[in-house]
Amino acid sequence: MSEFAALERLVSDAIDGHFGESTRLEPKAKTRYLAGAADADRDPMTLTGIVDFDPVALVAQDLGKYDGMRPSVQSERIHVSYDAASFTTWLPRANDVIVLLERPDTPRVRVSRAEPDHLGRIVCMCTHDGVEE
Repeated sequence: MSEFAALERLVSDAIDGHFGESTRLEPKAKTRYLAGAADADRDPMTLTGIVDFDPVALVAQDLGKYDGMRPSVQSERIHVSYDAASFTTWLPRANDVIVLLERPDTPRVRVSRAEPDHLGRIVCMCTHDGVEE
């Protein structure tokens, strides 16, 4: 293990211990006829992840003629970051569901994209859209 990898391991463990919360990753299959069914090839797992809700204002596009009226709506970007070493058998992918176990009412978010950050973590960009209770 390189010196950088060892240092990253220490930092990742410290951050997970301080900011991490318990989540359950539920794999979902996306087939030609059915989306959202449980994926039989991947078992659900409970992991410690860092959940980030980033509030943003979504502003409608306009032609620039009328600057006085720019409709906007409040929204949020959601991403969950996991230590890449936590995944031994499979990686998260689009359509999987993450259950936030330590939040009130245990909200569920759907993974829209999961990518490595090239620093030892997997970042799942998520949405609230289409998640059934």
